[in-house]
Amino acid sequence: MTAPFRVRPFRDLLVVSDHFRQVLGPKAAEHVLTVNPAAILMLDSTIRRPFASVLDLGCGNGIQALVAAAHCVSVTATDINPRCLFFTRLSAELNGLGNIECLEGDLFAPVSGRTPPFILGPSEGLVYAHSEDEPLDGFCRRLVRGAPEVLAEGGFLQMICEWAEVEGEPWTRRLEGWFGGLGCDVWVMPLYSQTPESYTQSKLLDAPWRSEDDDAGFFEQWMAFFRAHRVTAMHGGLIALRRRTGRTWAKFMTHADRPRGAFGDAVHRGFANRDVLEACPADADLLTRRFAPPPSVRLIAAHRAQGGTWGLDSVRLVHPEGLFAEFPLRPDAADFCGRFDGVRPLSELAHALAFRAGVPVDAVVPEVCALTRELLERGYLLSADPA
Repeated sequence: MTAPFRVRPFRDLLVVSDHFRQVLGPKAAEHVLTVNPAAILMLDSTIRRPFASVLDLGCGNGIQALVAAAHCVSVTATDINPRCLFFTRLSAELNGLGNIECLEGDLFAPVSGRTPPFILGPSEGLVYAHSEDEPLDGFCRRLVRGAPEVLAEGGFLQMICEWAEVEGEPWTRRLEGWFGGLGCDVWVMPLYSQTPESYTQSKLLDAPWRSEDDDAGFFEQWMAFFRAHRVTAMHGGLIALRRRTGRTWAKFMTHADRPRGAFGDAVHRGFANRDVLEACPADADLLTRRFAPPPSVRLIAAHRAQGGTWGLDSVRLVHPEGLFAEFPLRPDAADFCGRFDGVRPLSELAHALAFRAGVPVDAVVPEVCALTRELLERGYLLSADPA
């Protein structure tokens, strides 16, 4: 006898889903994935703070809702696939979680007044992966455009998605059209890029193998689809929105490293740091602020043998919970970074540096402010002033 479902222990939870072999069965279109790398990336990027309510839109097997239930008063899981809701309810019961409700419906309709696909190719009838009516990244755009209606002031939308780059238009410009007039701060973190050929090959590897002819037809169908839509590249990563009244900002990262471990706190810090940078466009504004490094930041110095002794070779900042692997520094800059204590304003640190160097303070202010801005941008500093 074979068990009808798959029960996977994941961290301290039990997660119920379909067996993979169902993809070849009569209910293939309703297949519900187990916990997978994309789901884990979403888990690790999520801001973990006490919230009154959280919406897990397109819940799949419900893992996002299950984890959110531990730090939220109430969690709503929605999906257009009733099988997903069945598994989410079952997993909630297995884990003794009574604060998760499951609602069936498209996009934000189930929570109006109070399911994104993530594969950008021609539809194959898989509910979790494709949108019949919106080719390429149209569904993701609609999700972004609809988010402000269900976000409270200061509320966040976080999503993993893929977006296309089309001939003659940089991907950043394409995404700018998604965010105009939203009333939200926007942070886009691209994590990978692929050509249409390599993207199609990766999806071919994920699909159940049937025959060489079927695989060849699959590849050609997808390539014809991308040619018809003038697609030159596929990009994937994280998009985070924060609902906010007043002047908002948009940040497009172009050089993020692969995040390591849980980095939801780094995302939260990133929004706070961007607020500081937007509020301090001039160096004079920044000089009045106080900063300190997060507790987990470390300074690593490497030495090499030189003439019978150890000579300093390199110095770098590392942050195990950040979005950047390391930040190389000159030794004098490293000494300056160690003086951020959250007590003295940047202007005082600049004056002290100028005194030690024997130069006018105006000579060091531009470089001090530029370094401080980059450290804030990369999450190696935090504001010590009240928000």
